[in-house]
This record gives sequence, C-alpha cells and structure tokens, in this order.
Amino acid sequence: MYQMPANGSPEQMRAAARARTREHVRDFPGPIAVACVPPPGSRCGIGGQNENGRPFALHVHYRSPEGGPRLLVRTKPVPVPPDPLFPPPFVTIDTLRDAVGTYYSSAPLGAWPRDEHPAETAVQILIDEVPTAGFRIDLASCSAVELDWNGQTVQCVSDAATIDGLSLRTGRDEDFELYLDQSIGR
Repeated sequence: MYQMPANGSPEQMRAAARARTREHVRDFPGPIAVACVPPPGSRCGIGGQNENGRPFALHVHYRSPEGGPRLLVRTKPVPVPPDPLFPPPFVTIDTLRDAVGTYYSSAPLGAWPRDEHPAETAVQILIDEVPTAGFRIDLASCSAVELDWNGQTVQCVSDAATIDGLSLRTGRDEDFELYLDQSIGR
C-alpha cells in the first residue's frame, strides 16, 4: 500500500496523492461507474475508502467551479467475507444516507438533511446502456439512488433533475487520469 509522505514540497504531495488514488483505482476489484455526461461546468475528482486495507468504495465527485457538490457516483465492490482478524466497523458506512453525507462533505455545514426519512421508490438507471434496477429517495435538498450493478452497489446523489436524467457507464483509465488532473493537478 502506498504511504503518503508526512511532508514535502507541493509537487511531492501532489505526486503522492496521485499515486495513492491510482492505487485505489488499480486495486478496486471490479468496474467503476462514472456519469455518461457530467453536470455542465463540473470539475471531476476521484477518491476512495478502505476498510481494514481492502477497497471499500470509490467515489467520483463532480463539483461546481466553486467546489460545491453537483453529483456523487460511489461504486462499492462485491462484499467479501469479514476477516476474523479485522471485525467489521461499529458504524454502518455503506448506506445510501452515508452517500448523501459524502455528497455534502463539500457543502456548507448544516446542508445535509439528517432528520428526513423519505420513502424508497423503485427506479431504473442505464449503466452501459442496460436498464439497472434500484431504489431512489428524494430529500428536500437532493435525491439519491442505489443500484445493484453486476453484484456491486452503485450509489448516486445529486439534485432531482440530475438524477432524473442520469445514465452511467464503466469508467476507463483516461477518465480517471482526467479526474486526477482536475482534482489534484500535475
């Protein structure tokens, strides 16, 4: 696993961040979903979560030029049996509500609608031009979907209009290099 340096020049820190993100993408055990058409004017970024050294999720963030959230696409791999040496976390971090929290991580404090309890409705979103079933929740300030894609889970959060017109595809290496350029730089 790549280790970030404790300190260094801005160029060294950017190179380390790029290497860490490339490692997340390389080690992810399945395809990664991205938007077919990103929200207009968005800057894209990519990040990941690990749990006990295993890839837990990869996030593709589409943000406004000012840094506010526009669309989050989170892909989670097929679950693996827990390692007896590393018990599962005490907090559930894989729910759609957690994806909403990740979406709002760049929004002003208080924007996340913590106290809403919306109903789930059935939905189909195209992934690689194939209708993919899942469910949707609509909150006052955003909408979110969760889909089962080849045994993996894909969660998307954005405004209702973006979710209404959303279609996804399998990300390619050139997508991830572009996202690295836009979020970290060279």
